[in-house]
Amino acid sequence: DLWPREIAEAYLASDREIFVSSNVHRYQGRTAHIGGEERDVLFSKAPFFDENGVVAGLVGVITDITERKRFEEALLESNRKLEQSMAHARALAEKADAANKAKSEFMTNVTHELLTPMNGVLGMTDLLLMDESLTEEQRQYAECIHSSGESLLGLINRILDISKAESGKIVLEARDFDLAVLLETFSHAMEHRAEEKGLLFSTRIASG
Repeated sequence: DLWPREIAEAYLASDREIFVSSNVHRYQGRTAHIGGEERDVLFSKAPFFDENGVVAGLVGVITDITERKRFEEALLESNRKLEQSMAHARALAEKADAANKAKSEFMTNVTHELLTPMNGVLGMTDLLLMDESLTEEQRQYAECIHSSGESLLGLINRILDISKAESGKIVLEARDFDLAVLLETFSHAMEHRAEEKGLLFSTRIASG
């Protein structure tokens, strides 16, 4: 009365196998607890022998493993959710990597497109500065155009460096430079923009 007929027959077949093989059998099942609640249990059955070494009967222990089963199921569910989260994170990382590569490729293409006209501007200002008929004011303007172009060219190259850094291809280069010349060039570029806004822009380098 404890189990349905097909389950009871399976248990009986297992008991008969113990009589034949004399081996210990362990298997899991479900049984009704007091109050009607079904519980997960572990059946452990072993033969005992008479004085002639013949199997005389069986001894069995039923262990309630309901809480262990619940813990195992909860652990499996946690692992499943963790695997889903990791798969989602990997998918997001792959999308971010693809977007980053697309951005780097776009930046590289745009900067290369800017380099050609910028080199043309610098080349033309170089030719203009070779003209000895320029007035002092015209020469200053031409030099300002040239220095601004050089600054823009440097910015374009830095953008290219960023793209190279993101792709792991950047090569650091150490160069000596004259700080005074750099500040003077920057000052010439900024003075005219400041004048357009009614501002005064100046730089001063301490002696020594």
